[in-house]
Amino acid sequence: MKKRFSFCMIIIGFSITSKAQISKMDTTQQSEKIVRELLQVVRSGKAPERAGEFMADTVIANQMNSEKLEAIKRTPQNYADHIRDFLNMYGPYTFHITELIANNNKVYTRWTQVGRHMADIDGHKATGLPLTEIGKWKDRRILDTIRSPGF
Repeated sequence: MKKRFSFCMIIIGFSITSKAQISKMDTTQQSEKIVRELLQVVRSGKAPERAGEFMADTVIANQMNSEKLEAIKRTPQNYADHIRDFLNMYGPYTFHITELIANNNKVYTRWTQVGRHMADIDGHKATGLPLTEIGKWKDRRILDTIRSPGF
């Protein structure tokens, strides 16, 4: 009688990650978390007073106003006031992050903010009509905001 032998081969795969890769991943995750929380907590209008938890003492905000790039110095208090102004102009608004991409300490995000035209904006009287703003943020700078006015 012939003896049969079973042969079993087990292959184990290892993923070796260097300290540099772990550090980059941690930096990327940290950067994404900070920006996501800033947007969800502060920019959303839920808790503008918490801006200091996410921002440096002074930040240069590069914003497009009437197709002209403008650099504005923002402090956490100034940014919180800016968001309160939004609440005054838009009323309670919805805020959605539509895209967020992080790589190391660089973050790109886009958002949509929808409210109503509740106060005068740039000389336009309040209409109560829907008002939508779409914004982009890259590397700690607000690059662009597009406002679809309700006037």
